[in-house]
Amino acid sequence: IIDRLKNPRGIAIDLGAKDSAIIVSLSEKFLHVIAAPNSLGELEKSLIEANCCNVTLCDKQIDNKTRRNLSGDSNIKSITFKQLVFDHVFSQEIFDSDPIVFIKCDIEQNEENVLEDILYFAYYNKCSVYFSFHLPNWQGKNIKDFEWLFSYFETNCTTKDVCRYIEENPFSSVLFTPRNDVEVLIKKNVPAVIIGYNQLTFIRMMVKQLEKYTSDIIVIDNDSSY
Repeated sequence: IIDRLKNPRGIAIDLGAKDSAIIVSLSEKFLHVIAAPNSLGELEKSLIEANCCNVTLCDKQIDNKTRRNLSGDSNIKSITFKQLVFDHVFSQEIFDSDPIVFIKCDIEQNEENVLEDILYFAYYNKCSVYFSFHLPNWQGKNIKDFEWLFSYFETNCTTKDVCRYIEENPFSSVLFTPRNDVEVLIKKNVPAVIIGYNQLTFIRMMVKQLEKYTSDIIVIDNDSSY
């Protein structure tokens, strides 16, 4: 799949990166690689030894909420997919005109909570997603909750019924490629933006209320003095 989708002018993102060999392969076939491993461990050392100079490692795990590291335990640091893309691609001048063309996702935990955000991004940015499922680990959602979303993509499943395929193969990996004949895709997990200046208590209360309806909440600080 990596060989088929290679693009020396495009950026690849590896979420839940575990294998340095895969990251090295991506680095050879794409302009740049953003990798968010579950644990840095020996991964960083292996990439240095492999002379991978076009790989950026993110030291936070992908989740549907950003959690700050307050206790010194690196295992609890997290970042949303949207924030990762902004921090490591869109805010970097060197990548101004370079598209994200491939996303590999194998995060094992909370994947049901980021699936919609990733596929929504992929649909509007016309990039392919290779998504690894771990259905028995899911906690709050059913695969059929995403049936409407899958209809916007072509897949490598052996049947057109993507939900049924994943149910029968709960640890399968599926390649999603955006279709060109489908129109507007509207997120069910709607984005909510809070622009705040000081007023910490008010912002906390607003976030708490919004969490009943969406997890895609963005707080923008308007240069607070507090």
